[in-house]
Amino acid sequence: MITRGTLHMHYFIRGLILLFLFSSQSTLAEPEYRQHVPSALEPWVDWVLWEHKELACPVSYQGEERYCIWPGSLQLQLTDSGGRFTQKITVYKKDAVLLPGGVGRWPENVQVDASPVAVLSQDSLPAINLQPGSYQIEGEYAWDSLPESLLLPETAGIVLLELNGKNIKYPLIKGGQIWLGVSTHKSIKKRPMDKLSLVVTRKLRDGHPFEITTLMLLQVSGQQREVVLGTPLLDGFVPLQVRSKLPARLGSDGKLRVQVKPGQWQLEVDAYHPDYKEQIALPGQASPWPQEEVWAFEARPEIRLVEITNGTQVDPRQTRLPEHWRQLPAYLLKPGEELQIKVIRRGDPAPDPDDLRLERTLWLDFSGQGYTMQDQLQGKMTSGWRLSVDPQVELGRVTLNGEPQFITRMDENRSGVEVRRGAIDLLAESRLNNNSEIPVTGWGRDLQQVSADLNLPPGWRLLATTGVDVEHASWIKQWSLYDLFVVFIVAFGVGRLWGWRWALLTLITLGLIWHEPGAPRGIWFYLLMVAALSRVITQGKMAFMLRSAWLGGLLALALIVLPFAIDQARTGLYPQLQLAAPQYPLSMPAPAPMSDYDEPMVEYSEEPMLQRKLVKRKAAMAKDAVVGMASSIRSPGKPKVRKQWLPDKNAQVQTGPGLPDWEWRSISLRWDGPVTQSQQMHLLLAGPKLNMLLNFLRILLVGLLAWLFVDWAGSRLRTTGSSGASSAATAAAMVIMMVAGFGG
Repeated sequence: MITRGTLHMHYFIRGLILLFLFSSQSTLAEPEYRQHVPSALEPWVDWVLWEHKELACPVSYQGEERYCIWPGSLQLQLTDSGGRFTQKITVYKKDAVLLPGGVGRWPENVQVDASPVAVLSQDSLPAINLQPGSYQIEGEYAWDSLPESLLLPETAGIVLLELNGKNIKYPLIKGGQIWLGVSTHKSIKKRPMDKLSLVVTRKLRDGHPFEITTLMLLQVSGQQREVVLGTPLLDGFVPLQVRSKLPARLGSDGKLRVQVKPGQWQLEVDAYHPDYKEQIALPGQASPWPQEEVWAFEARPEIRLVEITNGTQVDPRQTRLPEHWRQLPAYLLKPGEELQIKVIRRGDPAPDPDDLRLERTLWLDFSGQGYTMQDQLQGKMTSGWRLSVDPQVELGRVTLNGEPQFITRMDENRSGVEVRRGAIDLLAESRLNNNSEIPVTGWGRDLQQVSADLNLPPGWRLLATTGVDVEHASWIKQWSLYDLFVVFIVAFGVGRLWGWRWALLTLITLGLIWHEPGAPRGIWFYLLMVAALSRVITQGKMAFMLRSAWLGGLLALALIVLPFAIDQARTGLYPQLQLAAPQYPLSMPAPAPMSDYDEPMVEYSEEPMLQRKLVKRKAAMAKDAVVGMASSIRSPGKPKVRKQWLPDKNAQVQTGPGLPDWEWRSISLRWDGPVTQSQQMHLLLAGPKLNMLLNFLRILLVGLLAWLFVDWAGSRLRTTGSSGASSAATAAAMVIMMVAGFGG
C-alpha cells in the first residue's frame, strides 16, 4: 500500500534524478546517464526514465526536437525484375522505422540482423518496429518491370544505387523519391563535382544568460555524403538546440556532423553562456568554415546599457543576415578578432511605465453598504515586485497566472501579493465597505485602460456619477437635449392655457416619469393641441369634432396611465418584479447547479451584455475549480512530476469573500485613456425606500395632470375675451410647430 508520504518521497526522488540527468545533458551530445547519478539513486533510474525515453536520443536539446533514429547509408541493388536493399540504422528509443518502397512496391522478406520481421503499414508506407539498438535491415523487391521511381523514407541519409549491375554515382533524388528511369540518368551527361560552400552569420542577444544563434547557409552539389562542418559553438557557450532539415548532430567534441545532399540548406544552432559577456572572440577553423562572419547584436537596455567598442560595423542590408535580423547593428569579424562589449550602466533607471489594463465587476450589496469586486488585471509591470491594493479595499482572494497566491500585508495597511514576472494575468476578489466613493484603479498604480461593470440589486437605481468618462445608464445621463426641449415645451403650453402653477406641476411630473418604462409621453402633445384649439373654436361642426377628439384622447390616456400606475405600485412594493433576470427560453429548462465535472453553464439574460459577462465569469470559476481539483488528484499508475514553484502546502491561502451569483441591472462604466492611481469615482444611488416613494409620487402627479386635462369643460378652465383666445392660439401654434418639427 502506497501512503501519501511514500508518494511524496517518490516524487522527490524522481525530481532529483531528472535534475542530475538534465544537468548531465547540458554539456554532452550523447550523455551516459548512469555515470552522473549517485549510487543511492541508481535503482530508480529505469523507473524515472519510463516516461522520458527520448532522453536516450543523441544531441541534447532543451526544446522538443530530438533525433532518435540515426540512419546509415542505404544501398539499393535493383534490376528490371526486382532487387534488394540494405541499410544500417541506430535506434535510441522504441520507434517505427520506415522502409524504402510504397504502394505497389512493397518490400518482401524483410530481415533485421538476419531474423525475419513483420512489415506493418504506417500512413500507407512500409515500416517495422525496433527496440533501441543498432541493426542491419535487409529486404527484397519483385516487379514485372523497373518502376519509374521508388519512395524513400525521411530517415534515409546517403543513398547508394546499383541499377542492373551498374553503379549510379549520382542518383536523381527529388520529391522524396529516387528516380530509376534509364532515360533520366542518360539525359544527365555531366554530374557536378562534390562541392560545399558555407556562409555563417550569428545573432548575439545580451542578457543573463547571454544567448547566441548561429545560422549556417549551405550550398551543396555532387553526391550525398556525410561532412564535418566544424565547431559552431564559441568558447564557453553551451548548446541548446539544433534546427535542420538534414540529419545533423553535435558530437562530444563539439563538431557538427551533417549528412548533406545537393541543394540549399539552412542549419541553426542555439547556445547560451551562463554569465554576462564583455568580449567574444571568433576562433579560426579549417575549411569549409568561412574566414569571415557577420554578427548582429541585440541589446537589452532594460537589463544593462552597453556599447560595442571595436569590430567593423557594416550595413546589415548588404549582408546575408535574415530579414528579421537586419534591423539590428551588424559587425564583420575575421578569425582572431573579438567583439568588445563595454558596459555603460547596469539596469534601467527610467523604465517604461507599466502597461496594465483593468476589467472590474462590482456588485452592490442588497443593503447598499458596500461592494463586492472582481478585478482582472492584465499587462506588463516594469517596476516593483509587488501589487498592493488601496487601504480601503479588503483583498480576499488572488490568482496570478492561474495559481492561487498568498495575500500578505505590508506597510501603510496595504494588502497585496508578490509578483516575480513582468507579464501578469491577475484575478482578484475583494470587498469595499463604501457605497459612494470608489477608487478607480484601487491597486496603487497608474493604469493604461480601465473598464467596469456595475451590478445593482433590485430596488436600486443610479442617479448620477462623477469621475467616470463614459456611462449612459444613470438618470442624469439619460436626459438628452431633445428630451429637455420637449418637456419644457409641454410645461410652457400648460402654463399658457391653465396658469403657471400647473406648468410647475407638469414640469415636475414629466421630469419624474419621462424615462420610466410605459410612461405616458406623446399623449400630452395630442391633448394639449386639442385643448388649445377648443379655446378658440367653441361652436359649429369643428367644435363637435374637437370634443370627439378630446374624448378619444382621454380614453387613450386612461389606457396608458392605468397600466403605468399599476406597474409603478407593483415595482415600488416588490422591486424584484421590475426585471426578472435571468430569463430562459420556454423550450429550454433552467440549468441545474454545476458540479465539479460539468462544463460551464450558459445562462440567458434579456441583455446580451449581461449574458456575455455571466458566461465569462462562469468559465473563469469553472477553470479555477478544475485547476484546484487536478492539483489534488494523483494517478496511481504513472505519477506526475510536481511543479517546482507551488505555494507552501501548509500556507492557508485566502479564499476571499465569495462572488455574488446574480445578474440584475448591469451598468457599463468606461474611462478614456490612462487613469492615475489617485482618481476616484462617486456614485449617487437611490435605494429601495426612496424609489418606492418616487413610484407612488409619480402615480399621484400623473393623476393630477390627467385630472387637469379631463376637467377641460368645467367653468374653471374656460376663459373669456381676446387675451385668452390669443394665448390659446399662441400655445397651439407652438405645439403644432414643435410636433411638426420633431415628428410628434
